[in-house]
Amino acid sequence: MSTTEDVPVDPAIEPGLAPPEMPTQQTRRIVGELIEEPEQREEPEVTELTEQERRDFSSLMTCGRRYKTISVMGHTVKIQTLKTGDEMRIGLFTKKYLDSQLGFQRAYQSAVCAAGICEVQGKPLFQSLSPVTDEDEIFAKNLEEIQKYYPIVVTQIFDEIIKLEREFAELAIKLGKLSG
Repeated sequence: MSTTEDVPVDPAIEPGLAPPEMPTQQTRRIVGELIEEPEQREEPEVTELTEQERRDFSSLMTCGRRYKTISVMGHTVKIQTLKTGDEMRIGLFTKKYLDSQLGFQRAYQSAVCAAGICEVQGKPLFQSLSPVTDEDEIFAKNLEEIQKYYPIVVTQIFDEIIKLEREFAELAIKLGKLSG
């Protein structure tokens, strides 16, 4: 009869090392078998918009303009965002005032208001007996009317037009359409 003490010790085997266990059916893998792991997809980030933001963005993309009615000194004024042509007319008008710091600032504000105001008290800035379709002429006539306004009124309207432009830019940034 032999005991465990009689068995010779193999110097290549480290003492206390147990032989590997046989894998069970659940952990056993067969070579060549396709093991599919569930896909971990990242859900795209969804930007939530209010109903008003949806309308504003849709309108700007399809119609090119955004409108807003404001109150200035108790009068309702309908304003709009500017187009590239409006900005070019503003640039041409203000060019002659470049050397005058106050003159340029006031000319710029007046020109932005002439391009950005649709109506005051429900009526256009100027009314013609015959229809006018030339945008340069409309701008010039609107500018003549704006120059009759007092600076405090022009500044308030100007600030609202710039705010309207900024609101759309913020919406476009929120949607990822414009880099911040």
